[in-house]
Amino acid sequence: MRRICLLLLLIVARAVTAQTTYTACVVEEETGEPLPLVGIYVSQENTTLTNFDGEFSITAEEEDTIRITCIGRKTIYIKAGQLPSVINMRLLEGTLAEVTVQAFDGTMLQISRQMEKAFNRKNRKQAQYFYRQTTVINRQQDIVEAFINARSAVNLRDMRFVSGRHGKLTREKWGESPFWNMNLHHVLELAPMTPDVPFWELLITPLLPRDIQNKAWIISNKASANQKKGKLGIAYYSKMYNINLTKLDDDGQQLYRIDLEPRDSSVIKLPMMTGSLYVERKTLRVLAFDGKVDNLKLVFSRRSKLKSDITVPVVLNFHIDYRYDHDYPEVADLGMQITFDQFQTRTMLFNVEGLQLAKHKKEGTRARENMLSSINEAGYDSVFWAQNEVIKRTAEEARIAEGTIEYEQALLDSAKAARAALPPLERLTERLGRFGRFVPQEKVYVHMDNTGYFLGDTIWFAAYSRRTDNDRPSRISRVLYVELLNHDGYLVERKLVEMQDGHGSGFFALPDTLYSGYFELRAYTRWQLNWGQKEHYHAWETERWFYNRAMAKDFFRDYEKLYSRVFPVYDKPKAAGDFYHDMTLRPLQRYFKSEPKPVELLLSLFPEGGNLVAGLPCRIAFEAATSEGEVRD
Repeated sequence: MRRICLLLLLIVARAVTAQTTYTACVVEEETGEPLPLVGIYVSQENTTLTNFDGEFSITAEEEDTIRITCIGRKTIYIKAGQLPSVINMRLLEGTLAEVTVQAFDGTMLQISRQMEKAFNRKNRKQAQYFYRQTTVINRQQDIVEAFINARSAVNLRDMRFVSGRHGKLTREKWGESPFWNMNLHHVLELAPMTPDVPFWELLITPLLPRDIQNKAWIISNKASANQKKGKLGIAYYSKMYNINLTKLDDDGQQLYRIDLEPRDSSVIKLPMMTGSLYVERKTLRVLAFDGKVDNLKLVFSRRSKLKSDITVPVVLNFHIDYRYDHDYPEVADLGMQITFDQFQTRTMLFNVEGLQLAKHKKEGTRARENMLSSINEAGYDSVFWAQNEVIKRTAEEARIAEGTIEYEQALLDSAKAARAALPPLERLTERLGRFGRFVPQEKVYVHMDNTGYFLGDTIWFAAYSRRTDNDRPSRISRVLYVELLNHDGYLVERKLVEMQDGHGSGFFALPDTLYSGYFELRAYTRWQLNWGQKEHYHAWETERWFYNRAMAKDFFRDYEKLYSRVFPVYDKPKAAGDFYHDMTLRPLQRYFKSEPKPVELLLSLFPEGGNLVAGLPCRIAFEAATSEGEVRD
C-alpha cells in the first residue's frame, strides 16, 4: 500500500512539474527595448512568440531546454528552471561583403527567382494561423483575435476565418468599433514579394516577380521594348534601391543581411518597401524581412456622419519570418505596426500548424472587406478559445479587451487636425483627391489599326478605360459604347463592347453602300455621361428631319471629355492595289411636296363565311371609305 501511495505521489509530482508555466521578458541588450515576435521553442508541439511588450509564457518541465531565436540576433539556449525574468539578446556582428553593385542586383534577382519558383510550385498550400490586432484612436480602443486558414507560400492569401472574438463587446455595439468599416486584415497579405494580391499591386517591393517586371520597368522610367527581363530586373534595382550586403554568422548558420534603402525618395511617389532582408548565404533562402513601407496612405471608409472618405499618411513598420518545414518559404509569423498622430494599430500573426490545438468543427468563412462581419459569421466558441491561448496578451491588450468608445468623433478630430496642418495648396489637392475617390471618373482610350480606311475595309480597335484618381484599370463600367458617325454627323453603327478589367476590343465593317468622307469614332461609358453634358442650339424646324423630337435632341446633345477621333474613309479602289485618295461625298438632295391627290371612294364587300357561292343566297356586309381611310356613312 505504501508503495502504491509513493508511486502516486511521484506521478502527481511529475505531472505538476510538467505543468509549470514560465514567464519572462526578452529585451534588446544594447537599448533595453522589448523585442516582439521572438521565437520561444521547447518542441514542435510547444512553441510560442513574445508579444509586443517582449513577454511570453510557456509550459515546460524544469529540465527542458528553451531555444530563444530572432533572426539577426544571437540565439539563446537555456534550461526552463534557470529562466531569468529578463532575457537580453544582442545583435550579430557582421562584416561587409566585398562585391560590386551589379553583383548585389544579380543576387537580388536570384533570390526573387528562387522564391517565385517556390511560389509557383506551392501556391495552393495552406496553413492555420493565430491572428491578433489592436486599434487605438485617441480614447477609443478595440481588439480582434481570430484563427484563420490561408494560403501560406511567400505571403498570405485567400484567408478564411475559422473562429474569432472581438473584445467583450456585444453584437449591438459592434457598429461603434473602429474595425467596423475597416479592412485592415489586408495587412496580413504584406510580404517582400506580393504575388496574386490586388490590394498591394502598386507596392514597390524588394523581391520582384517576373510577371510584374514590365510594370516595375515603367515605374523605373527607362523602358526599352527589346531588353531582356533579366536586364529589366537589374535596372529596376539600380533605379529603385541602394543595396548593402553584410555577412552574419550565428552558431554555424551563415547569413546575408541585405539592407535596402530608396535611391531617391523624392522621385518615388508610390508606396515603397525598404528595410533589411535576411537570407541564408548558401541556399539564398529568405529567412526574414525587417522593414517599413513609405508613402503609404490609409483610407477610412465613409460612415454615416462623414461626408467623404478620410485619407491620412501613415507609417507602417513590419517584421516577417519564414520557415521551410515543407521545403518552401511558408509564412511563420508576422508583426506589424501602423501609426498616424493619435491613431495606432498593431498586428500579430503566428503559424500554429505544429501546435496541438483543440479542433474546431467549422471549415472557415471567407474574409470579406468588413472584417467584423467575417468574424461574426465564423462565430465564437468559448470552449475552443479557452483551450487555445497561443500568445500572451500584453497588459494594454488585456485592458483594451474590456471595451471601446467614441470611434467616429475621434476619427473626425484627428483627420481635421491633420488637414488644418497642411498648406493651402496641399489641402486643395487632398480635397480633390478625396472627391476623386468618392466620385471616381473614367477616361477612355481607343487604339485603331490604321489612320485611314477605304470603303469595304474593317476597322479593328482596342479600348481601355482608366480611373482618373489612380490611373488604374476601371471596373466601374462593364460596357463601353463605341459609335461610328459619318461626315454628316449621323450614326452609322453603335457597338456595345464588354470591358474586362478595363479592356475590350471590337470592329466596324465599312460597307460599299456608304459615301466616303471624314468619319468620327466616338467611345464612352454610361458613367461618363453624368458629367459635361451640353446641348447645341437648333431651330425647331430641323426637328422634322428626324422621326421624333427625342432623336433630334440626342443629335444636338454633346458631352465633354468623351473619346473622339476623326479619320478619312476613301472610295473603294476600282482595281486591287490601285489605292487612290478620292472621296465621293453624298450629293445634296432637294425635297418637294407633291400636289395632293383627289379623294376616291372605295367600297369593300364582306360576304358571310368569307366567300360568295354562285346560286346560294348569302348575307353581305359592306364598308364605304375614302382612299385616305376615312369612313363614309
